[in-house]
Amino acid sequence: MENIILVISLIIMNWSKFKENSMPKTIEIKSGDKFLITGYYYNSKKKFRMIVDSWAYANQINLWNGHVWLISKETGKKTLLKTVVN
Repeated sequence: MENIILVISLIIMNWSKFKENSMPKTIEIKSGDKFLITGYYYNSKKKFRMIVDSWAYANQINLWNGHVWLISKETGKKTLLKTVVN
């Protein structure tokens, strides 16, 4: 089975650092990559953390002050994909 490469063009919207001329990042998501979701529970100081395999699942979680990271299978490095500030 050959590796399937998905290329997702993302605009990371962090309103405090938003620039008009900022270009979207192009990130390659390969099969086997994982997504780390970190954040806080709603109106709480309690943190949560979960790792999932699907970009669709990671992107559709309703975050309260959190981040979505891509963890590369090859290198193990994390890349920030999405930030939510409430």
